[in-house]
Amino acid sequence: MGMAMTTEPTEAPRKRRPRIRTLEVRRAAHLTAGIVRVTLGGPELEGFDTPTPTQHVKLFLPEPGRDRPVLPDPNLPRGEGPQPLMRTYTIRRLDLDRLEMDIDFALHSWGIASDWAANAQPGAVVGIAGPGGRPCPPDDSSAWYVLAGDEAALPAMGTLLEAISPSIPVRLLAEVPSANDRLDWNRANLQVTWLDRAGDAMSAGSRLEAALRATTAPAGSGRVWLACEATAMRRIRRHLLDGWGLDPSAMVTRGYWKQGEVNYPDHDYGED
Repeated sequence: MGMAMTTEPTEAPRKRRPRIRTLEVRRAAHLTAGIVRVTLGGPELEGFDTPTPTQHVKLFLPEPGRDRPVLPDPNLPRGEGPQPLMRTYTIRRLDLDRLEMDIDFALHSWGIASDWAANAQPGAVVGIAGPGGRPCPPDDSSAWYVLAGDEAALPAMGTLLEAISPSIPVRLLAEVPSANDRLDWNRANLQVTWLDRAGDAMSAGSRLEAALRATTAPAGSGRVWLACEATAMRRIRRHLLDGWGLDPSAMVTRGYWKQGEVNYPDHDYGED
């Protein structure tokens, strides 16, 4: 009688880690009182994949008081070895001819990354890995777009505005800390509503939610992109499903941050 053959279970192939690149700050400039654009550059940006709108990088920053960031060791399993100070930020602009990348930072009263950006000087060294995040290519068949978010979502909304065809009407609703944080966006077929929080950080998302509840979906088949505080995002997403009658496939929703949490995960799409 022959012996039964057994096979050892095979491990799932490891996901390829994106290359970690070391860049330097080339310049930094305030767009508003609460938003600073930091331009990174260097030869290691050569060959970086062109991102789709709203995609991000992992940004490795120096610990306070240090000149250079700790970078992950690609030869070690995740979680082993010295842990880097890492945050997730939208790629606002990529110029491979100049080997430059812009990242916009919302400056808060707290936060290591915003503190770093507020004081970024040319020559400061950081690491990046990417691009990452779910691709969000524009849909030219849409009759309309609604873009909604808070100050953390402004860079991503900017990339979408530049990618959506000017022939498609876009309504943009942005909740920001104050009137000083408004950006000057000019585009054909664009209607912008600024919602000032007036310093009430604990009510993040409430004005955005109220504005969307006070309106109905535009006529025709369109798309919504929404990103804000995670708890508010889930309430708004539910209203878009029930109140506006949108199909889940017609919207992208993101929880960019969560009240009371530091370095919130970057993969919260509210689909649970």
